[in-house]
Amino acid sequence: MAASKKFSVANKIRINLNIRITGKDRYKFIERLTVADIINLPVGTATLSVITNENGGIIDDTIITNKGDHIYVVINAGCFDKDYAHIMAQLDQFKKQGHQVDIQLLSNEYSLLALQGTLLFIIAQIQIE
Repeated sequence: MAASKKFSVANKIRINLNIRITGKDRYKFIERLTVADIINLPVGTATLSVITNENGGIIDDTIITNKGDHIYVVINAGCFDKDYAHIMAQLDQFKKQGHQVDIQLLSNEYSLLALQGTLLFIIAQIQIE
C-alpha cells in the first residue's frame, strides 16, 4: 500500500495566497490572463488553468472559481511574487484601456490544503481532531 502524503499548496512562509477579482469586466480580464473559459463556467464551480504571458507562454498554474459576483483565484505560493506582479501589471494595462476590474488580495481569509494517498482519510481525521 502506498504511503499518504500531506502537503500544503502554500509554502510555510505564505499560507494564504488567493485573490478576488471583481468588476463588470472581470471575465474579460481573467480570460485575457489565462486559458480558461470562465464566462461559461457555471457559478460555484472551479477549473484548473494556467496564467500566460503576453506571448501565450505558461507562467504558472492556477485554480479559478466562478463565484458569480466575483472570481476567486488560487495562486501558487512558491511563485506568488512573480505571479502577482504579472497579474497586477496586466491589471494596470487593462484598466488603462477603460475596463472596470479590481483585485483584492485575500491574505487571511482562505487556505488550501491538499491530501493524497490511500491513508488520506485517517490523516484528515487526525488533523481535524
